[in-house]
Order: sequence, then structure tokens, then C-alpha cells
Amino acid sequence: MSELPSQERFRGALNQPFQVGPFTAPDGTPLPFQVQLEEVRQQVPGGPESFALRFRGPASPLLEQGTYPFTHPQLGTLALFVVPVARDAAGVDYEAIFNRG
Repeated sequence: MSELPSQERFRGALNQPFQVGPFTAPDGTPLPFQVQLEEVRQQVPGGPESFALRFRGPASPLLEQGTYPFTHPQLGTLALFVVPVARDAAGVDYEAIFNRG
């Protein structure tokens, strides 16, 4: 797994897909699962290392709160702890929050 990129590096990946998983069906068939990075938000004014990421994924399946490998072509594979924060008929929003330094 890669080291966690900075807030600015994540900003460079806005509106781009991330592969989550790998997940497999009971018969061992790979199940693709992608989310899109839709927002990079600073959490604390003046604190560049306190930020949140919001991803948008499909309506089904729902990822439970937990840590998953997220892979992006430029950022590599990252272990991110995400929480589902909103759901509608079109999809699910997931959030990851970081507080460093």
C-alpha cells in the first residue's frame, strides 16, 4: 500500500474513478467496484493536513464502514477507512477523514 497522499495530490484526482477491492463472488469471480472522488474538503481552517474526501459509488452493493484498498493510477493503492454518509436511488456517498500532524 502507498503512503497517504497530501490533500493537494487528492485534489488532482477529483472527478476520477478509484477501484475498490478486490471483491469476489462466492464462486471466485472478480467483482469490479468503482467510486468517484467528488470532493476534497479542508476540515480545520489553516490546517492543511486535516481534510475529508467524499466518494460517490453505485447504489448497490453497499460498502459497510471499514477499511478497503482504493487504487488510483497516479496515487497507487491506499488503505482508506470509509463510512457511508448518504444514500439515494442513484448511489451512495462515502467519506474518509484525515488528521495528520
